[in-house]
Amino acid sequence: MDISIDEVKIQKDKIINSNIILLQLETNIEALREIISIGNEYRIPIILNPAPYNDIVIELLDKVDILTPNETEASLLSGVNVIDIESAKKAAELIYKKGVNKIVITLGSKGSIAYDGNKFIYSPAYTAVVKNTAGAGDAFNGALAASLAKGKQFSYALRYASAFSSLAVETSNASEMPEDINVMYRIDQTTYSQVVTQSPE
Repeated sequence: MDISIDEVKIQKDKIINSNIILLQLETNIEALREIISIGNEYRIPIILNPAPYNDIVIELLDKVDILTPNETEASLLSGVNVIDIESAKKAAELIYKKGVNKIVITLGSKGSIAYDGNKFIYSPAYTAVVKNTAGAGDAFNGALAASLAKGKQFSYALRYASAFSSLAVETSNASEMPEDINVMYRIDQTTYSQVVTQSPE
């Protein structure tokens, strides 16, 4: 929370040379607004993980490209009690109408639902021997951002993030993150199928 607008401005050159910007709500909101403003000016895609939840996110929705709430955050944003895939779809549609380009609702062991205004992409979770779920959302977001920064397609980035977070929950420490080689091995060795459905609207 101590990051200042001035500190953001000092890093402007690094920000504008980024492929993607990943943010969350543990940051001083004025500094966050400054980073978003720079990202928007230079057309850098912005992912916002609205955690810990704060109503301020509503003001930022039309300024970010991808919003990645979990079930609780999606419920607070949409007014829909998100408990399964169908309720997540309803919540995603309502949140999309508030101005964000894409939304990805993470559903823990049930995987994730993404929505871009036209279609839903359901990405199931990879089977994992769970030791620790702390940091699973951070792992998913970081992997999604990294994959998109490498120029991967959105659907593939969702798959990569699912595989990455499935390995992250198998570690005993939230700060232990898997190596790319292990993520790729899990992707290559697992039969995996995303479900794409058109929006009824």
